[in-house]
Amino acid sequence: MGEIAWADFEKFKSEAVAHMANHVDLPGFRKGHVPENILREKLGPMTILEEMAERAIRDIYPNIIVENKIEAIGRPNIAITKIAEGSPLGFKIRQSVLPEIKLPDYKKIAEEVNKKLEADEKVRDAKNVSEQELNDVLAEIKKAREKEAESKQNEEKSGLLKELSDQEKENVRKNLEHEKALRAKDKRRIALVDAILDKTDIALPNILIERQMDRFVDEMRDNLSRMQIKLEDYLTRAKKTEAEIREGSRKDAEKRVKTQLLLETVSKAEKIDAPKEEVEQELKHILEHYKKADPESARDYVSTIIRNTKVFELLESA
Repeated sequence: MGEIAWADFEKFKSEAVAHMANHVDLPGFRKGHVPENILREKLGPMTILEEMAERAIRDIYPNIIVENKIEAIGRPNIAITKIAEGSPLGFKIRQSVLPEIKLPDYKKIAEEVNKKLEADEKVRDAKNVSEQELNDVLAEIKKAREKEAESKQNEEKSGLLKELSDQEKENVRKNLEHEKALRAKDKRRIALVDAILDKTDIALPNILIERQMDRFVDEMRDNLSRMQIKLEDYLTRAKKTEAEIREGSRKDAEKRVKTQLLLETVSKAEKIDAPKEEVEQELKHILEHYKKADPESARDYVSTIIRNTKVFELLESA
């Protein structure tokens, strides 16, 4: 709850009157040229006071957030508790905020997870490519070439049917090793996050979960669009509504939000940030490939990804 002194509140009268004069149609007056006394007579003094109140609170709200170090999410719910000519403006603001997270000993937990994973023979061998795996992929490549050769001319066909060279086989092996290494890293990071989250109590504001559920639906829409399928057509075939799809993502949405909040909290505790040069370099790359992307949203996305990566690298080295 708070108050704005009349002297400060009154400063917004001329701005409020000018705005209303520009948006009110009154016979005999051009827009923007309606005198204040006519506005007061036609609209009532309370209408002007309410417009003043909206502008006054909009003006001081950012300062309230900064001065009180409030990590606000979503729009505030503002209620006027007292408003009258010549009197202070009374108001009450309800604002959803990021939950305060008390971190467990995340480095110790990460160390235990890393030791357990390194002791697991299956985990250690997860990056290695067996001869059987290599031969299976080489066989798939050979079959694909044979099918392609069926529609080619004799000269092209003979080239396609040649055995893979040693260099080609080595390239296939390296690609497989790279893919397996990425999957192993993902599994390790999931294990680290799960273990730390298991020891962390996070009271999630519903607004964050709802936002993430909206993102899941948007991601599904985009993925289907790339396959030239409309979401509506997919829903018809799946015999589901958009609301059902959205609600079905709630559990995953909660997990994703908790994970991001955890990573952000660790990054603050460790004073980890995304270097400006790295952000700008990656941002340039994204904007070159996605011309319609919003630069500021893309910058936030890049900063988050780089910061999260550095947090994971810290946990992986524990």
